[in-house]
Amino acid sequence: MPEVVTGDGVSIHYEVWGRRAATPVLMIQGLGADSRGWALQRMAFGRRHRCYALDNRGVGQSDRPPGPYSLDRMAGDAIAVLDQEGIESAHVMGASMGGVIAQILAVLHPGRVRSLTLACTRVGITSGAASSWPSGPPRSPRTGRPRSRARRSSGS
Repeated sequence: MPEVVTGDGVSIHYEVWGRRAATPVLMIQGLGADSRGWALQRMAFGRRHRCYALDNRGVGQSDRPPGPYSLDRMAGDAIAVLDQEGIESAHVMGASMGGVIAQILAVLHPGRVRSLTLACTRVGITSGAASSWPSGPPRSPRTGRPRSRARRSSGS
């Protein structure tokens, strides 16, 4: 089973499956779930993509360093998996807390994310994550409000 050691010395376990030369998909699970949480998606996604599912720090076969763990650091763990595999950019899927990690990944490393698929997650920031954005959260050019609160126009 592949693993990568992050900059702070934590070993992150991940699984790889699917077509070798296909488009990469990085899959990030939520709080307390490991890469096996993607078991029902393995066949469907593996037919068309090369899939990479990590065990977040503290879960599954990844190291369990003393906490707390920041979501920014966990996004860095996902980048370490991409770097280890030589992947420039990937489609990123996140479920629950993994969806929040995926959003942080997209904000901090936009060139590494081809698309986001977010399932049963939250949109927005908490006071701790606000520091991740150098000038605050992205804002809607139309309304000036943070994008997480921007509403769709009636024609959308």
